[in-house]
Amino acid sequence: MGWNKSDILNAAMVGLTLVASVLAVPMMGSGQNHPVTSSSIPGIGQLVR
Repeated sequence: MGWNKSDILNAAMVGLTLVASVLAVPMMGSGQNHPVTSSSIPGIGQLVR
């Protein structure tokens, strides 16, 4: 496998960005305001509330 440090860093940044966005959306507003997040990740709205 030809993994460079830049490849690993890019993958890590993408993963962290996705996790941060998923966690930040329910905190900013209720799950109903963001149908994509609430439908793609069922239960996250109830967990935050």
